[in-house]
Amino acid sequence: MRGMTPEALQAWERLRRRLYRLLEAEDQPSSPPREAQWSPAAEIRANEEEVVLALEVPGVQREEMDVSLVGSTLTVSGRRSRREEEDGWRFYQAERPVGRFSRSFTVPWALDPEQATAQLEDGVLTVRVRRAGRGGEAGT
Repeated sequence: MRGMTPEALQAWERLRRRLYRLLEAEDQPSSPPREAQWSPAAEIRANEEEVVLALEVPGVQREEMDVSLVGSTLTVSGRRSRREEEDGWRFYQAERPVGRFSRSFTVPWALDPEQATAQLEDGVLTVRVRRAGRGGEAGT
């Protein structure tokens, strides 16, 4: 680097060292992200007979979920845990959120808690709840 002042050469060397450290760090495994509150995607549909909630919860164990119905509000809460690292394996990328979640949905109809079912299949929790009465509107 002919023609550079000693100060410029030192700055260049510092920059070169930082760049190499950054490039080397890219090949190093990262720590998995900490647990945090997250929100699974949902869809709700209804007809004259029932309301159906589908909630995307891949990786959440059935034992880690709770479903409750109070009035016309359906709440699903739970926790997704990260699988423990096995010997010799390290995370290089970890984008799936882990930790607690809670979603509540209120519909405009009275619902019958005695006529509710829940099924977990392929990472989707499907909750089906019969509408109270024949097409019963809340409050009627």
